[in-house]
This record gives sequence, structure tokens and C-alpha cells, in this order.
Amino acid sequence: MWTPVELPYFRDTYGLPAPLPTTDEIMASMTLLKDRLGQKMLRVGQHFVVKYGQDTSEVEGHNLLFVEHNLHNIVCAPRLYAMYRDADDRLFLICLLYTSPSPRDS
Repeated sequence: MWTPVELPYFRDTYGLPAPLPTTDEIMASMTLLKDRLGQKMLRVGQHFVVKYGQDTSEVEGHNLLFVEHNLHNIVCAPRLYAMYRDADDRLFLICLLYTSPSPRDS
């Protein structure tokens, strides 16, 4: 049976395509993918997308892990690499695998 993970959550390093970006690297990213009230989504480096803001929640991260563990052959979802609060405890961040948009997403 699947149970939610405790925070902070970081995937084992052997499952990562590259080292996870630091909070400083995330905030320095200039590749804004989405900016809406309460949430930003940035591409960080070649492999990662990071979502953060007041509307980013643990529920989204837990849902992604649930899908990965229970529905991976039915539902396609981005791989979650980390979810945590920054050192100042003001931002909740979710780090995901970056996937290129498909032609139908254009």
C-alpha cells in the first residue's frame, strides 16, 4: 500500500539525470515557463522544471508520487525529484523532470 512521503522529499541521487538545482540556481533561472497568480514554473538547466509559490502544495507532489507508484502504466505524469520548503520556510518548491512539449501542445 502506498503512503505519502514526509517532507522534505528528495529522490535518491542514482535516480536523478543530474544534481538537483540549488534554491539560488532556481531563483536565478531566466527560463520562465508559466507565471500565474500564486505560482511560477521555471525551467532550470537541461533536466528540471521547478514550480513554486503560494499555490504550489504538497498535494501535487503526493499525487505525482501516487501516480508513479500505482498508475504509471495508465497515466503519464512528470517524475517528481524533490519537494521541500526553502531555508527561510517561505517558499514550497516542487522539482520535476523537464519534458519537451509535444507538437500537439503547441
